[in-house]
Amino acid sequence: MLLELSVKQACELLGICRATLDKRIALGEIKTRKSEVLRAGKHGVVVLLEIDPKPQPKPTTANVTLRPLPEPTPETPEEEFARRYLANEVPDSFGNFHNGVRDEEGDLHANPQFPEFGKVTWLGPYRKPPIPAEPVHDAAWAADNARARELGISYEELPRDNHGNPLPRGMTQEAYNAGVAADRKYHSRSEQQKRAAHDRTVIAASFPKAQRT
Repeated sequence: MLLELSVKQACELLGICRATLDKRIALGEIKTRKSEVLRAGKHGVVVLLEIDPKPQPKPTTANVTLRPLPEPTPETPEEEFARRYLANEVPDSFGNFHNGVRDEEGDLHANPQFPEFGKVTWLGPYRKPPIPAEPVHDAAWAADNARARELGISYEELPRDNHGNPLPRGMTQEAYNAGVAADRKYHSRSEQQKRAAHDRTVIAASFPKAQRT
């Protein structure tokens, strides 16, 4: 069946661009003829396409070769262990479970053989060092404790600052409280008052009392 199409129709039918159509025409793969209609004083081009009117048969199941699916490869012992370990069905060689197991009381343990430990490693179960019955004290505590014994009082009865630390040797609680009150009073004054007090201190230190007028 021979079709006479315009250039645009031929490109749309073949699904190609104008440049590809011109190339195939130049190679002789597609035939053309001059159109009898004049456009702008020139003859147009009619593309001649030979179309097979018989439709191509669709493939059916009779033409398809069915192949059986490959047999699944058997699971290796390593793959079986990995699958069951990740499913928390079996422990590793140390007795550790992937997600831990719960005892009768509902507590979760990584290794039921050592419930008071975490996961067991090559070094064996790890137990945290016990907390000493008496706290370990430093040299400062020892010195303060000795000073308390000299004063005949307990360590807890030593005079302390606002943070709970013992006061230095020779400082009483009354002297510390008076210093804290003076410090608060100084910081509560205005900047002008602070500068005036500073100037008076500098003048008093620079000129003896006998020379002041």
